[in-house]
Amino acid sequence: MLIEAARKGLCAPVNLTWEITSACNLRCRHCLSDSGSAHADEFSTVECLALLDELSTCKVFQVNIGGGEPFIRPDFFRILAHAERKGIVACVSTNGTVLDHTEKHIINYQLNQTLRLEDENAR
Repeated sequence: MLIEAARKGLCAPVNLTWEITSACNLRCRHCLSDSGSAHADEFSTVECLALLDELSTCKVFQVNIGGGEPFIRPDFFRILAHAERKGIVACVSTNGTVLDHTEKHIINYQLNQTLRLEDENAR
């Protein structure tokens, strides 16, 4: 996919960062997002999917998704799958504490996503 995109040429931002939620189950000292509780005005599932549709139409190549902790959202796997269907490379920043071993495997291999785990002991 990367080589194909490079051959076609890029006509939109190569990389976009999306803090999908402020909700987080940890309070790490090193975290720059000042997360904790979700904000009342965070996007709904429908709004998240519509944003991905729009980014795809604009030919955005990659979205780095963080927060807070993205996997706290009960709809997050649906959002990741939608990004995949739209041809958007999704990279996720997560502390990994809310994922079980099976979910980590699915993210790494079946959805072909990049998973960056933060060290929970670094708090």
